[in-house]
Amino acid sequence: MYLTTKTQPSDSLDISGGWALTSSTPRGSRTVDLMITHDGSSATARTKEEEFIIRISGNKVSFSRELSSPMGKMILDYEGTVSANSMEGTSKMSSGPMEGREMSWTAKKKENE
Repeated sequence: MYLTTKTQPSDSLDISGGWALTSSTPRGSRTVDLMITHDGSSATARTKEEEFIIRISGNKVSFSRELSSPMGKMILDYEGTVSANSMEGTSKMSSGPMEGREMSWTAKKKENE
């Protein structure tokens, strides 16, 4: 999935590197490894199965993920904040079988990545 990006202010955080993204779901916590590259105007996150753009404004981040599950296809919109080597926020299902449901998420930066 490819999304449009905002221009990143020169003083915003560089979130490049490996991250572990953990999302709370109705079926328990799910963790996926992300590799984020930051080119000065946007950040791209890659997993084994997808790629998406992370929009950055100061210490705020937002992104969308399109996922398939046994319950069907769904789109999750994430918003959160970055603090040193961690991120946290909420995600909201914008389409799918549980449209409108909000869940929490966290991400921790992996060392040496």
